[in-house]
Amino acid sequence: QLACPLDLGCHSVKDKVVSKSTEPKNMVFAQTSSSFAQSQQRVRSLFHAIMRELPRTRRLYQIEMTEREMRSRVLTLFKRNAGVREVRQIDFLLYRAEAEFQEIQKQYKTKAGLMRYFEKDPSTSAAKKSEGDKAVQDLFNKYL
Repeated sequence: QLACPLDLGCHSVKDKVVSKSTEPKNMVFAQTSSSFAQSQQRVRSLFHAIMRELPRTRRLYQIEMTEREMRSRVLTLFKRNAGVREVRQIDFLLYRAEAEFQEIQKQYKTKAGLMRYFEKDPSTSAAKKSEGDKAVQDLFNKYL
């Protein structure tokens, strides 16, 4: 059996030296933009794809909102990150948004998980969470 003379990450298999692959065969790499203009174009195309998909999403998840309200909420979500100017940050945000969009299209998300994007006031979920945290803290303080 041949062995790798230096420990370079290979192993021997019946008289053949085979190098170990560190990457899985099905590995998917995130698309990167080469310029700010290209990243803007990718953001626009994602935005339009989401807008085209809203009527179908509304039917599938039986959302009790008008399409106009849903479009308005999606627009505010995109505008929230409008100040980002670094290409790598935009690429990261695009990667996450595309992943979320695919999960919604494939119906991997529950209706409750989807509705957090369409809340009237995003601060309400934070307020509910803080109220819940306060209730838990009060419960613990009661028994301490």
